[in-house]
Amino acid sequence: MSFILRSSNIVVYLLMLAAGTLSAQTLEWRNISGAMHAAGTTEFIHTSGTNVVTGMIPGGVFRSTDHGFTWMKAGGGLPDGGITSLQYDRSNRILYAITSNASVFVCDDEGSTWYRHSSVPGGDMHLFFGAPYLYAYSDVLGLYKYSDATQSWELLYKGSSYEFNPADLAQSVGGALFMGTVSKGLYRSNDAGTTWDNVWPNDFPILGVDCFESLVLLNTENGIRVSEDLGDTWEALPHPGTSGQPALDFFAFDRESMLALEAETQQIYHTTDGGQSWHPYPAGPRMERFHFLGNGYFLGSHYADGITATTDWGATWYTSMHSMVEKGAASIHGIGDNILVGGRYITTDFGDTWMRYPEQSPQPWTDTEPMPMFYAHHLGAWYSAHDNQLWLSTDQGDTWNTVFDVAPENITSYAVQRHIARDLAICTDAGILYYFNSSTSSAGGYNSPVLLPEYMFLTSGRVLFIADAMNNMFYRSTDQGASWEAVADFEYSYDAEMYEYEPGVILFRDYLSIDNGLTWAKRDLQFDVPADQITAIVSDLRGNTFYGTNNGVYAAYKLDDNLQHMGELTHWVSDLTVLPNGLLAASTDFDGIWLTDPGTITGTPEVPSAAGSFSVSAAYPNPFVSATDFDVHLDSRDVVHVAVFDALGREVAVVHSGMLNPGTHNYTWDGVSMSGQSVPAGRYMIRVMSGGNAKTSRVVKVN
Repeated sequence: MSFILRSSNIVVYLLMLAAGTLSAQTLEWRNISGAMHAAGTTEFIHTSGTNVVTGMIPGGVFRSTDHGFTWMKAGGGLPDGGITSLQYDRSNRILYAITSNASVFVCDDEGSTWYRHSSVPGGDMHLFFGAPYLYAYSDVLGLYKYSDATQSWELLYKGSSYEFNPADLAQSVGGALFMGTVSKGLYRSNDAGTTWDNVWPNDFPILGVDCFESLVLLNTENGIRVSEDLGDTWEALPHPGTSGQPALDFFAFDRESMLALEAETQQIYHTTDGGQSWHPYPAGPRMERFHFLGNGYFLGSHYADGITATTDWGATWYTSMHSMVEKGAASIHGIGDNILVGGRYITTDFGDTWMRYPEQSPQPWTDTEPMPMFYAHHLGAWYSAHDNQLWLSTDQGDTWNTVFDVAPENITSYAVQRHIARDLAICTDAGILYYFNSSTSSAGGYNSPVLLPEYMFLTSGRVLFIADAMNNMFYRSTDQGASWEAVADFEYSYDAEMYEYEPGVILFRDYLSIDNGLTWAKRDLQFDVPADQITAIVSDLRGNTFYGTNNGVYAAYKLDDNLQHMGELTHWVSDLTVLPNGLLAASTDFDGIWLTDPGTITGTPEVPSAAGSFSVSAAYPNPFVSATDFDVHLDSRDVVHVAVFDALGREVAVVHSGMLNPGTHNYTWDGVSMSGQSVPAGRYMIRVMSGGNAKTSRVVKVN
């Protein structure tokens, strides 16, 4: 039982709820983003010929057989999740990978089939293969070597502090092992890591060390160092480019000809005079690492821009794998049985395959297409704020049209009414707010109380909230932005979103409002497994309420304050969505998209009686030309979903989705689809779902 008292107008909100419990079924999460274009490339491994293998955070292992121009999901035998490190034993053609759960796997068929090898001593470790040994290292745990004799990892080196611990490893042709430390110089070992000599004692942070034939290249924040005698003597070289920033990645053909990726411009430079002067390649995509495949073939990767490829020494670039980490990529939405992530990627088979909208396969590297930032749930409309224009797509991103222009300003924030009203609010970088009312199709131009707002939220009652991140507060408007009042009961949090549980009832973090956000009360939430940050909230038609947190997902029956942890998922959750079939999808920050069937959280209903029945009247008129009316009667208060389906079983419109009080409720369907278009003549079903049950009323639309 939970009591919430609010002193402002002495309102007591009483929830007569027993502590909920998860259903007896075993709750299992499945990572469904493995076949999705992912981000965070660990390494490019050129295995043979035109074959390239890469590891992804998240996403797993991908393989290309055409120099990286197209990619397919590989990694049979690997667990769900990402790859944090990838190495290759070229002599024996064996791949090694560390998964996100710190397990090492091996593969001898260029990425297709994997077998478990061992577990590294801790998380966040990197692999390095220096023939004939496999090493694992981190700046916290030190350096380990795998022993075939004991089939375990043996500690070779651990500094007295993280500054002495390894930041990178490399091996020369002669077998000398080099270890760059965090900020205590470069060490060399001639006995596979048993003993070490400091061959470059310095306190400059070492960003990387590479060996090319007899050359040793040392990348530091104070310039490049090169050695031709295995580290006994060093020559200082200038940074590539003119920014004075260090290089991110290297490749050397010989002592005179080298390539370097400059940090600030993220552009490739080349030298033919041993690094005394550097010259840029043609401007291309952003990169954080690159790989030279030979004959003018390059691969580049960027956490937000994906993988790009060139065949002509950088004159032309092609995007061969797009990143899921783009503007708005943390958001996740259910569209019927489909799942949309970040407005960019959609799956129609629960994650077995993913498609990117608009699909490009391949095309010259460009960033001119609209960037979908938000989606009007249940309305079939995707809106994109791209610079100073508002774009609209009604065909799941295949085509886009400009519907509003705010030039010379840019759109910085937005809010979409996610139920029936079809309202939209946007705000510009000059603080001008435009509100699109579905009944009038007009847009105002009011001054926002906040410049550069980071977040807006719009309720089904047309109450608009705007976040003031600088002052950690919200403002509230009930007249479409014409006037505003401060909401003083709680602070804004950039990594959490509001959720309208039912009309007038809004949840935000551990706060609750039952008067459309006018006043708020802090809830006394009880987590059975510790968590300290609520990031997302959503509810389903079975009475479950789900909370995304910094430690996975929790569930409760309706608005019960007792939250139960939902199984093995422990990642930071950025967004949640419930599909019409009841499945729950969670978007995580670093380990992709997860899916589960949550079952039912048992508990006592808010009204202390068993769940009541409901009925649906026959629609009238039927057949109809422009609109038809029908009634839904409930014996008790419950969540109800009212939708219209065509003869093929496709959901074409949503009439209501949310909590309803006992009694008779009248609805009208105007024959308009989710995209705002009049549906063609034909047979349709009005389906009402509540408490796990469904009832239908058939109608016919005529011209």
